[in-house]
Amino acid sequence: MVDGQVVMLELGSEDYYRLDAVGSRMWELLSTGGDVDAAYARLLEEYEVDEDVLRTDLENFIERLTARGLLRGEPSSE
Repeated sequence: MVDGQVVMLELGSEDYYRLDAVGSRMWELLSTGGDVDAAYARLLEEYEVDEDVLRTDLENFIERLTARGLLRGEPSSE
């Protein structure tokens, strides 16, 4: 972490990615437990956000990281 944000390195391209506070929290929850539904439930408790917006944002986050090889696995279905 750098200044409270997660910084990631994609080894293949040597590109760096810095996650904002919400992205860092998503990463923290996914990387410690790996359970997408549990991460989703926890994020709903922590942030004032519409359930559908959060579900979409979390799925998009997982898809982007997976596409770049920064995360392995597949999101759970609703």
